[in-house]
Amino acid sequence: MCMSLMQISELSRDLSDEFIESTKNQIPWKAVKALRNWIAHEYMDLDINTIWETATVDIPVLMKLCKDYVSIEE
Repeated sequence: MCMSLMQISELSRDLSDEFIESTKNQIPWKAVKALRNWIAHEYMDLDINTIWETATVDIPVLMKLCKDYVSIEE
């Protein structure tokens, strides 16, 4: 699960400034971008409850935003 979260974090760095600006009220992009470093460098101190909450609460919100955006663009 941590590796998937790291990948999401890394991929978020490729998003356009325009997209990030237009969605910053729905998604905390600074936190998303910082997630990779937190997992990679604080691995021994990770709180599994925080990881679980991120995966089960925050990622579905991000996924919905992305799906909605793709629908608009199509």
